[in-house]
Amino acid sequence: MTKGLRRIYIFSALFILFMIQAGFTQENVFEIPRRIEKNIDFWVKIFSFYADSQVVIHDSENLDIIYDVITLDNYSDNNISFHKKWEKVEDVKKEYCDILKKLSKYNSLVDPKSLTDKERFVFYLWQGIDKPKKYNIAMENIRGQKGLKNRFKEGIIRSGRYMHEIEKIFEKYNLPVELGYLPHVESSFNHTAYSKMGASGLWQFTRGTGRLFMKVNSIIDERSDPFHSTDAAARLLKKNYEELGSWPLAITAYNHGLAGMKRAQAQLNTSDFGVIYDEYKSRSFGFASRNFYAEFIAATQVAQNYKELFGELTFDPPIEIQRFVIPDYVYLSTLANCFGIDKNVLIEYNPGFRSRIRASRRCIPKGYTMNLPIVDQFDPAALYAQLGKTTKSKKQIAGDVYSIQPGDNLASIAKRSGTTIDELLVYNDITDPDLIKIGQVLEIPNQHNNPQKSNLADNKQQKSQNEEANQPDVQVAQRNILPSEAGRSKQTLPVVAITDTSYLRNAVDSLVWNFNLDFAPPDNDRIIVEPDETLGHFAEWLDVSAQTLRQLNHLHLNQNIRVGQRLKLTFDNVESQKFHERRIEYHKTIQTRFFNSYKFLGYQKYNIKNGDNVWKLCYQKFNIPCWLLYHTNKDKDLDKLQPGEIISIPKIASLEPRRQNLEAD
Repeated sequence: MTKGLRRIYIFSALFILFMIQAGFTQENVFEIPRRIEKNIDFWVKIFSFYADSQVVIHDSENLDIIYDVITLDNYSDNNISFHKKWEKVEDVKKEYCDILKKLSKYNSLVDPKSLTDKERFVFYLWQGIDKPKKYNIAMENIRGQKGLKNRFKEGIIRSGRYMHEIEKIFEKYNLPVELGYLPHVESSFNHTAYSKMGASGLWQFTRGTGRLFMKVNSIIDERSDPFHSTDAAARLLKKNYEELGSWPLAITAYNHGLAGMKRAQAQLNTSDFGVIYDEYKSRSFGFASRNFYAEFIAATQVAQNYKELFGELTFDPPIEIQRFVIPDYVYLSTLANCFGIDKNVLIEYNPGFRSRIRASRRCIPKGYTMNLPIVDQFDPAALYAQLGKTTKSKKQIAGDVYSIQPGDNLASIAKRSGTTIDELLVYNDITDPDLIKIGQVLEIPNQHNNPQKSNLADNKQQKSQNEEANQPDVQVAQRNILPSEAGRSKQTLPVVAITDTSYLRNAVDSLVWNFNLDFAPPDNDRIIVEPDETLGHFAEWLDVSAQTLRQLNHLHLNQNIRVGQRLKLTFDNVESQKFHERRIEYHKTIQTRFFNSYKFLGYQKYNIKNGDNVWKLCYQKFNIPCWLLYHTNKDKDLDKLQPGEIISIPKIASLEPRRQNLEAD
């Protein structure tokens, strides 16, 4: 054993003793199976001892077996790709793999004296474990885990913004308030966090799960709203607990899925998480799912005892909000004028608003619950009552759309539509006019959805109403509620505290993708299924039930559709063009969110091996979304891959270093 590694092990022993003295083993409402106690110790150290520049080389089944801890040189240098830095980790993993391979070849007792220092160290690590072929298994289980101390500390500071409201929401549902520490595991309390697999927000909801509890559509994505998403997380966790009857299972189901944990219960006929951890076998029940509960317990312990681990910290000030239900369909710019609050402040309080609402190209839906600042003399209901009828609507005001035809260009489209090229570019988030495609759906600005015209009309209407009532201008009368002025004393949110710039187009070097949505509109009531599409999506876009589509296509109840499948549709309730627009918008939203968080670095070639499939390549080997792999290999039939076939794997990197890969197998 090297001196450096010996020091780490001495510290680890003292560290665990310190944890006990600090009260880390105290009982609470969450059961801790003995089988995962060492896992919890491992994650406590990852969260509070190992820095972000360190990587722990360990066994993925026995987390207390740590081979080495290495430091990635120049880790903060953004000019060096994460993959390049990780090469050092792979070299060390291979070194220990070779040692395990050598030890596996001994058929009789090993004489430790015949081994090198490092070989002897590995031998003693495994000496107490009596398992057949333990070294062969260990060779497959060598894993690298980044330290998260800096990231966790930032999350603790950031949690000050949200914990007050989070605890109130969990208390409302009669749930343990400790569940509010779960975002430490999911996002480090970063409400703009977005994963490669499409999970978003403070609680990292996927689009599919999020839609069960929140609004997730082309104009609103409440996954990005810390308060709406917390309410959704509380309801999901409550449902998991009621159906599984155990917090270890309910919290694991948050990561693995409720159906998955029900299968584990049924397969092993137990609710004992320790037994499930040891014995449940499933392709999707991998390292992340098996360790999710241990990570949660560790995160809770570290967060509750942060002073002993990080010293005194200054938390971000809490965000205090009042909620206001919008009675009508109304533009954000209209509300900003009505309330006398800068529109950007309203956006900061409501980060679930997507670009169309932010730019006043679509109305805020009737019945939507907005987050508003708590400021002296600010009564949103009274101010809203002063709005005239012409500034409100009983239905959503849709924009005109146009599908690009052969021979079209932006100049000709602008001329026919009575608008300008610049307006078309802004409305459709287009930064390179040369990359538009036939079949691409453009939104056409008009007098109803032009934000500049809307703002002028709103101001004129509001001023007219005030003059008729012999009142001062509402915007002037309420100017003191702007956070930068008199009302700031009761206003606890700094204007920059939760600024979300994810809606800005910042992935300029990724424009090669530019929403590669060149699939055709329905042909004779039939379409070809694209990646990330489900029967539920088609049912929603067509305003019919999924069962209707199953019957139309002779699909069994549990039969899934697949990419490339030809599907028959019905247009009884929605016109074909409207369906196509909704479909395009869905895919555009997925790709926009992705390239606002990740940049494209190029390709690497990969030789298909036995057992490879799309699911394994995307979720186990390369950690990329499936739609990206399909779009990268349009000339390949990815559902019929053959060993030896060469495909292209896109290389991507996070635009925020803090959200780089947290782990690697």
